[in-house]
Amino acid sequence: MLRYTEPMRVHPAVRPTLIVLLALSIILVTGCVRINNPAGVSASPDISNKTAPSAPVQSPTPTPSNLVPAERSLARKEPDTSGWTFLKRALNATEPKADANFLAAAQRFLESGFTSPASSALDNVASNDPGSWPDNQRQLLRGVLALANQKPEGALRLVERLSPEAMDSHQHLLMMELQLRAFFATGEIRQALILMRTRSAEQSLPKGINPLYRLAFSQLARLSSKTLAELDADPALTEQDRAWITLASLYARDGWNLFRLRKAFSKWATQHQQHPATNSVLTTLAPPDCTSTDDAQVALLLPLSSSYQEAASAFRDGFFSLHEADSDPAKPAIKVYDFGEEIELVSDYYQQALQDGASQVVGPLGRRAVTALAQWQRFPVPTLLLGSTGPGLRPGGFSLDLSLQNEARALATHARGRGLRRALILHSSDQRSTTSANATATAWAHQSGIIAGTAMIPKGVDDYSDTLVKLLGLADSARRGEMLQALLGNSTRLYTVPRRRQDFDVIFLLSDQSTARMLKPQIDFHRASSVPVYSMNTIFSGKPNLINDLDLEGIVFSDMPWLVRTSGRFDRTTLPFTLNTPYRYSVTDRLFALGMDAYVLNRLATCMHADPQQTYAGASGLLSVGWDGRVHRISDWVRFTDGLPKAWEPSLGTGKG
Repeated sequence: MLRYTEPMRVHPAVRPTLIVLLALSIILVTGCVRINNPAGVSASPDISNKTAPSAPVQSPTPTPSNLVPAERSLARKEPDTSGWTFLKRALNATEPKADANFLAAAQRFLESGFTSPASSALDNVASNDPGSWPDNQRQLLRGVLALANQKPEGALRLVERLSPEAMDSHQHLLMMELQLRAFFATGEIRQALILMRTRSAEQSLPKGINPLYRLAFSQLARLSSKTLAELDADPALTEQDRAWITLASLYARDGWNLFRLRKAFSKWATQHQQHPATNSVLTTLAPPDCTSTDDAQVALLLPLSSSYQEAASAFRDGFFSLHEADSDPAKPAIKVYDFGEEIELVSDYYQQALQDGASQVVGPLGRRAVTALAQWQRFPVPTLLLGSTGPGLRPGGFSLDLSLQNEARALATHARGRGLRRALILHSSDQRSTTSANATATAWAHQSGIIAGTAMIPKGVDDYSDTLVKLLGLADSARRGEMLQALLGNSTRLYTVPRRRQDFDVIFLLSDQSTARMLKPQIDFHRASSVPVYSMNTIFSGKPNLINDLDLEGIVFSDMPWLVRTSGRFDRTTLPFTLNTPYRYSVTDRLFALGMDAYVLNRLATCMHADPQQTYAGASGLLSVGWDGRVHRISDWVRFTDGLPKAWEPSLGTGKG
């Protein structure tokens, strides 16, 4: 930095040269002249000038023996360090530390689903020692990148070039994860089964392999019953292979009937005691055995005759659908209490249910109704409240929070968990979107995220250029170009390309579906196509729309498995869910799913509360009950791909080598 205390006199003959130098410095600082980048605009620093040498460098290339072990995987050593920090370190380091930081940056970016800067980081790894740890790590991460770019065949080809003898245990796990994901992506299920069988037969299994078994089962469980049957008919499969298929098939068949599922899992485990799934999958998937008395009675408190009738009816039907499917001889009787619009009488309805012999209560449904009941000092019977209860929850109570604030917290948690930190928030002006934006900003700040900018989407317009140009910093970039042109005068004409600001790595788009459809293409047009865009499930009605939803391409959001999965136990064409018919492909289908899960929580909440590690994979998400009685729910993360919401998870996640 130059510092001066008084103006410096410049000889007239020198002034033109200084003007040119000043012009060049402004160009470099502001980025008004864009460097050619075939990958498109990226939020990463410009590292295009630091490329891997095509010929061996003069200094000796580090080998596994002289590369400090701690530097082998900085991403593992520093789990809270962002990809951008690693990248900055790499640009200011020399080998081998530069390579170690480039590899760590690439890994963190891939964990975030941020492929463009990951590719640039890998391009800058200078190590050219085939078979070394850094070379294996680079090839592994290139395989993950190929998988993220929907090129699983390329990922498998890269695996073939690896030197397993030079790998550490974490790299072996990463290689297996990469192979599993690639095999399932290409439909080579038999190869995935062979891989699991081969690894489980090894004398010493690497620590951390159980998550990979669970990954494999989760992929099998998403296959259709027809595909599983075709696999089972393959004469080349071994007994262990067929056991995997049998486990996935019975989960698809009995997944919504806890009584039958528990018995089926127990029988399978008895027959396959040495199977790798017995101590990895069943320990987390089997529902706890919560016995109930033969005279159990559940009171269901709902506003059926209110302005929320449609939502309340969907919830009730979801609850009854699992009650009908339940083959447990000791399943409870259900009695429905309709409190309508009489919020002030909710406590009276609750008291009446207790007098009628209720041993468990589910409800009331709705924020105001829950508030009216949540202040009880103690609930005489287990009570599942369907809404936010505020900071306190009385003994005997459980809470399933359905609020926007809860969804916003999940949004922030997921994005931060992917290593993203600096966000722009773009939201509509309606109350729901504004509330979502405020809740997201609060949750983001609580998790050490930084809000780099916020903008409200104007109403009544189709062109959001003015808003986006200001939010993305394109206006400032254009003004700097104009200043530079004015400084040079008309004798020299500049062609400048406005460059968006570089101080953010994620955009939160909070709006309804129609607004998002107009906004996302304009975000891409205004040079932010490479930045992850997160939204809430308000952008998905529940009914796939291939043509119109092409405009939502790339947006990531969370939603209930019930709405975004169609196979396995979510294949409703083979299940007795006739009560669901009126709600299919509508937003109220989410209430139906919550009703289903409320029935299960009514049966399992007490046991799950005693063991917070217990989970249940429900229709609305993966459920657990905390020590304070609050139900935690993790929905599916999906991304619009080719116009359809498809399961989205980073191609690097389970092994984290």
